[in-house]
Amino acid sequence: MDLPTKALLYLLLITAGQGLALAVVTGMQKPRHVSFLFLSLFFLLMSLGCVEKSIEGIFYPVRGEELPLPLSMPLAYFPAIYLHLKFLMYPESTFRPWQLVHFLPSFVMDFSSFYLLPWSGNPTGLALTSNMTYTLVFERFYDVYFLGHFLAYTVAIVRFKNGDAIRPEDALKRQWLERMIPVLVVFWASWAVVNFIGKANAFGYLTSFFIHAAVMVSIYWFGYSFLLKMKRPFGAQLSRSRSLGRAAALAIVETIKASGVYKNRKVTLSEVSERVGYSQKAISNAINAAHRSNFNEFINYLRVEAFKQLATDPNNRRLSLFGIAQEAGFSSKASFHRAFKRECGQTPGEYLGAQAK
Repeated sequence: MDLPTKALLYLLLITAGQGLALAVVTGMQKPRHVSFLFLSLFFLLMSLGCVEKSIEGIFYPVRGEELPLPLSMPLAYFPAIYLHLKFLMYPESTFRPWQLVHFLPSFVMDFSSFYLLPWSGNPTGLALTSNMTYTLVFERFYDVYFLGHFLAYTVAIVRFKNGDAIRPEDALKRQWLERMIPVLVVFWASWAVVNFIGKANAFGYLTSFFIHAAVMVSIYWFGYSFLLKMKRPFGAQLSRSRSLGRAAALAIVETIKASGVYKNRKVTLSEVSERVGYSQKAISNAINAAHRSNFNEFINYLRVEAFKQLATDPNNRRLSLFGIAQEAGFSSKASFHRAFKRECGQTPGEYLGAQAK
């Protein structure tokens, strides 16, 4: 092994250590937020890729030999950074376990195929076939899929920058995205060069270091940007987002009221979220802050208020009390009378009788 290659491998190993340290520091950021955890995962995955490449080069210098355990899972890089941005752009969003499906392609193609297809370090084992032709076909399919995968996530990340998640006055998020997107695009382009040009010539093995040089630059760039420029203001911003102000809560409540979505007899929190454009968590927090009640109680409150207005409209005289209640969104007499009595302290008939006097 020549000296420049050896120096690059050891530099790669040192960089991996820096990246692992960044992963720990980022994951421990306070206030604890899921966006920081996914950024920490991103640092961890990239660092493990550097560890794998450097150890293979130092301890397995013969071309083609690999570690018996996969550490590099590049199909997980962009899902991690995408979920980091998603929860950073929408800090009130709630993490759902099903969102981990973003990492399924990585598990299937990066991890499982490592053991199920033949390669130099695992010529038999759990290999599904001993035919190396199938392995070569899979490798080419993987390359094409990888490019499409990275391109799709790059487009999704760019859409964050151009979408409504960033308000004109929110310069912090825009600055973070403007720093991040060029690095991700360069990383994607570098991998394309390595896989479609590097493998096709005699210098393919050495060319593969190019992509890991991009990884090194990315780790230092993200580490510098996050630790020295972004960590503290982001933490303060997320802390503020957790304590919803009364003015913001009232604005959300008024938006729900104006939408009329509560008149749907089977309305759900998810449907209200889609209709008014706020996350489910933000809506729940706003209802609790402005109305001191839960979602169902608040919806019934709006329906009772709608019933009062409809019942005094001369055009609705032909309708029964329950018919008017149905127009307001109630689905049963029992729930209507129960909600009305709780909100007004009297039955609907008693209320309307008192209004008529």
